[in-house]
Amino acid sequence: MTTPDKLTVRALSATGQVLAEKVSTLEWLRVGGSERCGGPGEAGPVNLDIPS
Repeated sequence: MTTPDKLTVRALSATGQVLAEKVSTLEWLRVGGSERCGGPGEAGPVNLDIPS
């Protein structure tokens, strides 16, 4: 499994126009397993504000 450093989120209209875009740096936390063997991880939520 890989844990990407960055994530790009885009909101698109029905016609494919980009309504909003955000690049976020992810901070991963191990949520199971052990330090020695690793385990599942999760990153915090990413919020995207879409203008009205």
